[in-house]
Amino acid sequence: MYYNIFPKHSIISFLLFFQSICLLFAQDTLRNISNSPYNPNKAALYSALLPGAGQIYVKKYWKVPIIYAVGIGTGTVVYINHKQYKYVQKELDYRNKNNGAFQNNELKNVSSDVLRAYAEERRRYRDLFAIVSVLVYAGNIIDAYVDAHLASYDISDNLSFKVKPVVQTYAGRYTGIGISAGLYLK
Repeated sequence: MYYNIFPKHSIISFLLFFQSICLLFAQDTLRNISNSPYNPNKAALYSALLPGAGQIYVKKYWKVPIIYAVGIGTGTVVYINHKQYKYVQKELDYRNKNNGAFQNNELKNVSSDVLRAYAEERRRYRDLFAIVSVLVYAGNIIDAYVDAHLASYDISDNLSFKVKPVVQTYAGRYTGIGISAGLYLK
């Protein structure tokens, strides 16, 4: 009869526990960056008021055309889908009020079911890209804030990058093995 002295869960649990202990004693390599030439809150405020202004404040000029291209692109998609949705919805409303009679000659051969499906699709894309537009706007603000924080980040010879294996415990039951990477001061 075969007995496993070290069950799989025990080994994994031990490795995750060992990783947790190692993380407790890990050296914090981040320093308070008080000598940053830019105020992150001011950069975020500028980008909130005018997209791209925070990037200009932090002197990351190359990002401004990207922000505007993505913003204008998503806004255009929202506008076009909204316009198509309203166009088809107007025809559907007319047909509902007038016992199926058509208002627009371009749509006279298209059934109401097809128009309803098309209108729903246009509405869904309009809403989706409206959300994407908001995320682009928020990303612009976050990018300016992070750039202002990292403006004086020290990349000198005193920094080193280390990769080491780690063991992680999840919810006190599951264990996994992974890789940890970090920056350390020499």
